[in-house]
Amino acid sequence: MRTLKVIAGDRGWHVEGSTSRKRVFQTKQSAIEAARKLAKSEHIPLIVYSKDGKVTSVNSYQRGAKFRTILSANVKHTISNKRVRDSIAKVMAQNK
Repeated sequence: MRTLKVIAGDRGWHVEGSTSRKRVFQTKQSAIEAARKLAKSEHIPLIVYSKDGKVTSVNSYQRGAKFRTILSANVKHTISNKRVRDSIAKVMAQNK
C-alpha cells in the first residue's frame, strides 16, 4: 500500500511517496498542506515525522470521508512503527 510521508531533509521538508516531481518546502506546515491535498486526491494515508525521525501523526483520507487523524503523538511521546502499520491496516480493512 502506498503511503505519503512528510520528513525533514537537509534543505527543508519533503513529501515522500509522491509520484510527482520532488519539492522542498521551507516549513513543515507547508509540506503537510501539500501532502494532505495529494492524500485526499489519491485516498492514501499520510504519516508526518518530526525532525528527529519520530512519527508525530498518522492521517487518512478514505473515499467519501473527511480527513481524519488516526494516531497523534505529542513531543514527549512517539508512536511505534508497529502501531502505525496496525492503525493503517485497521482503517483500510474498515473501508473495503
